Amino acid sequence: MTVKCIKYKQEQYDSEIGNYIWEASLLVGKTYYVISISYDDYLLMSEGQNEKVIGPSLFPKKFFTVVDKSASTNWVKEYDEGEISYHGPPEFAGFFWEEFHDKSISEQKQIITKYRHLLFP
Repeated sequence: MTVKCIKYKQEQYDSEIGNYIWEASLLVGKTYYVISISYDDYLLMSEGQNEKVIGPSLFPKKFFTVVDKSASTNWVKEYDEGEISYHGPPEFAGFFWEEFHDKSISEQKQIITKYRHLLFP
């Protein structure tokens, strides 16, 4: 599945600090490969990967138009109270990305290398 960024506002709400933050970024007009879908967000590899942003980030669907809606045939769906909470590769289901972000930068880089075929098809 691919989407095109039509608008972008660099912010994310952090409930711990009670404010909006965002370290990842997008380019308006660029097409991105959707790694997975989580509720109202797309998981994408953002611009500006650096020591603070390793791996994909979630971005609201409202920032995009769908270019190609076909998803991989091996994608799975997880449900939460009847609503699709996850749609993507089975390798990334559950708490994969939460656990990813708890790892060291070197471990994160190893994981990105291991799953490169799913992140950059």
